[in-house]
Amino acid sequence: MILKNDVNSNNIKLLIYDVDGTLVEFNTLFDLLKESFNIHGITFKNEYFNDYVLSVSNALEENRNDFGHRSLSNSFDKYFKIIKENNIDGKDYLETLLSLEYKYTDTFEGVSDTLKQLYEIYPQVISTNWFKESQKVKVDKFNLLKYFQKIYSCELYYPKPNQKHFERISNDYKLQPGECLVIGDSITDVKASNYGYNTLLVDYNSKKENLYDLSSSVVTDFKDIEKVLTRKK
Repeated sequence: MILKNDVNSNNIKLLIYDVDGTLVEFNTLFDLLKESFNIHGITFKNEYFNDYVLSVSNALEENRNDFGHRSLSNSFDKYFKIIKENNIDGKDYLETLLSLEYKYTDTFEGVSDTLKQLYEIYPQVISTNWFKESQKVKVDKFNLLKYFQKIYSCELYYPKPNQKHFERISNDYKLQPGECLVIGDSITDVKASNYGYNTLLVDYNSKKENLYDLSSSVVTDFKDIEKVLTRKK
């Protein structure tokens, strides 16, 4: 369902997609963390989840133009209490986590067919605040990688929603912000509206009303993206 559409499709020349929560979803992040801890001999508790989120968030915040395996490993060492208490090296834990990610991902209904249709019309790229190689594995698991020209990660560069992240993409394609459509499921994606980019919020569960005003368009099904891009032609 299309809940909002202020996108003029005639202006759009590039589609920029988020990965996690947009193209693919974690069946359960808790199960991923649980298995990663089991490998290191630790029984997972739900309270560890907050420390995990804190570690990732702080790594992105404290390393805005230098995010990578080293910075996240250091953040695990610094903020992930259970890691420190059990003398687990942050680098070793990160390697375990990344090796398991793909097992706990699924893709949303309509993603493959919609990407295939839009691939015939628009260049499509990925924009992510995670590691490029990890995202390639997840996307390729569902045979989606062939629909994208390039993956822009935050490794050694600015993460979303930093303006420089989005400008890097539009500049590579020699486009103005208004000629790009940023598609995602969170504020880190739709904040691109503040810099003149068209944004499309994919709200699968219709629970992100607080982001509707910031978004140029809002849909509840991925397949509706195609309708957004054809409605005003």
